[in-house]
Amino acid sequence: MQEAHPRITVEVKHEADTDVVEVTGEIDLATAPHLEEVLSGLSAPQLVIDLQGVDFIDSTGLHSLIKARARHDGGRRIRLVVRRPSPVIRLLELADVTNGFIVEEVNSG
Repeated sequence: MQEAHPRITVEVKHEADTDVVEVTGEIDLATAPHLEEVLSGLSAPQLVIDLQGVDFIDSTGLHSLIKARARHDGGRRIRLVVRRPSPVIRLLELADVTNGFIVEEVNSG
């Protein structure tokens, strides 16, 4: 299932006990509610959010990820797949929230 907003695309795949969400574009004040809506409808025991295609993320986008983690804190594992270097990993490190997720870094280039 793929859902699009003018500046963000969110594609969801269901694989056994894992929901895989691939996000491309920008996560900001305008697009974060769309991402939150998609994430709130998922319920598999494990969640992978692939952010390799995210070019921009602000504090609103970070808040969306933290809300997803809080919503599924009852044993659900959330893995973030991010490029290094990228604005996503930079923001996660600056906000010191990398320890709240399983962060899988993929070197770009």
